[in-house]
Amino acid sequence: TFCASEEYFSIMYYLLGSSNSEMQLLPGEYVYPFTTTLPTILPSSFESEHGKIRYFIKAKVEIPWGVDFKVEKTFNIKTNVDLNNIAEAKKPIKRQVEKSFCCMCCRSGPLTMVLNLPHAGYVPGQNIPVILEVDNASNVDVDNVVIKLQKVIKWRASVPEIKTKTDIVDLVELSIGGVRGKDSKTYTQQFSVPVVPVYSLHPCSIMTCDYIFKNYGYFFKWKK
Repeated sequence: TFCASEEYFSIMYYLLGSSNSEMQLLPGEYVYPFTTTLPTILPSSFESEHGKIRYFIKAKVEIPWGVDFKVEKTFNIKTNVDLNNIAEAKKPIKRQVEKSFCCMCCRSGPLTMVLNLPHAGYVPGQNIPVILEVDNASNVDVDNVVIKLQKVIKWRASVPEIKTKTDIVDLVELSIGGVRGKDSKTYTQQFSVPVVPVYSLHPCSIMTCDYIFKNYGYFFKWKK
């Protein structure tokens, strides 16, 4: 078993009495309103199979020479992310992958795929214009090209030793067709970002949640 934990803030108030004084409460109902200010930077509440971020408010009545009375309630924090304030979100994205094929002593040219996005940041419900350039200089027919929008969650445990784990969830999958050997094509597609919860886990160092594009080519035929 591997584990890790972090505490992001802890605030304590004495609503009645203090750490070095006692007060007597007669039977009855008492209400003690209070407010507190949360830190400006907190990770969002988050629940998953392998990890969670939870926030609690706890109240305790200390009873001398008796059993303390305690109550606990969870509350959620949703950290809003303004893409206008993130410089990286405004930059265009261009990613290139290349694959070469060989059969016995024969080696063909590479398959090159270039993924282009106008910028890196998007919000749920927004359409993403995706341009995929496929240059198949090989002798292999690409039967199908698939683009996926994936949610990638990574965990990092530190006890008893450093251990990492990654879960990948496919949110959207789009099949756009194939490219024959010695041919090239450019595909322009609209991806609709699904309306799913978006988590900002900064400054958590145990878990990250990112959204990425992946493109795949599926190969079936070899031409001599």
